[in-house]
Amino acid sequence: MKLWDIRNFKKCINVAGDLENLFPMTTCAFSPDDQVVATGTSVRKGKGTSKLVFFDRSLNKLREVSVSDASVISCLWHPKLNQIFLGSASGVIKGYYSDTHSAKGLKLCIAKPKKRRNLVYGVPDQVQIITPHALPMFQEDKPRSLKRKREKERADPMLSKKPEAPIGKHG
Repeated sequence: MKLWDIRNFKKCINVAGDLENLFPMTTCAFSPDDQVVATGTSVRKGKGTSKLVFFDRSLNKLREVSVSDASVISCLWHPKLNQIFLGSASGVIKGYYSDTHSAKGLKLCIAKPKKRRNLVYGVPDQVQIITPHALPMFQEDKPRSLKRKREKERADPMLSKKPEAPIGKHG
């Protein structure tokens, strides 16, 4: 990884070597205070784990974190949330956060309590309860409004006394 000054492209400022990279589109990310640079490493299939590597501004290695068996391709350090998101070659997206420095984002998902299963008077959901009036032979028709009743009667040719259609073509 090379660190460049955009005012002078003839000479790079610093170089960090010994970073395996199999994808030319691998990105790096700066911390919100621009003091730390983070990037991911690549790994061949079944040959180890990829890493998230942190460097200071002079590209001295600060820390390495093992990520997964797939190469890290994309790296984003969100400035407001102070969380790091990684995209890997396997399609998995991982998010890293700090309990003390991060705000919202991933912390909102983690703070939600696990939903409890609702038991009614100690009866689990799997038991089927049949009441006598739920059976079709005991059910009574619900009273309908007059408007709905008239619509049903009009749709029924016997109740509406609709004349039969002629048999032939010309009547």
